[in-house]
Order: sequence, then C-alpha cells, then structure tokens
Amino acid sequence: MVRLLPLVYVLVVALAVWDVLRSDRDAERKALWILAILVLPVLGALFWYAVSRRLFK
Repeated sequence: MVRLLPLVYVLVVALAVWDVLRSDRDAERKALWILAILVLPVLGALFWYAVSRRLFK
C-alpha cells in the first residue's frame, strides 16, 4: 500500500493539470490553477475538482 501512494499522488496531480489545460478558461487563469496545483498538489487538485469545476461551468 505504501508503494502505491506516490503513484496515486502523481496521478491525481497529473490528471488535475491535464483537466485544467483542457478547460475553457483563459491562459492566465489556467496558469494560476496549474501553479496552485503544483504548489499545493493534493489540496490544489481537490480544490480544482470540488469547487472550481462546479462553480464555473
């Protein structure tokens, strides 16, 4: 199980960044979201999926 955690971590961050890049936001907002996800990987990704996608669709 412990060996699986880094893989899940990388997968969650990569999927969140990919989802931001595919979104219809302007380049500045995409850059800020990607920066937030990279600086706070798990929290940034969770925030992206929980709040941003629901509020701005």
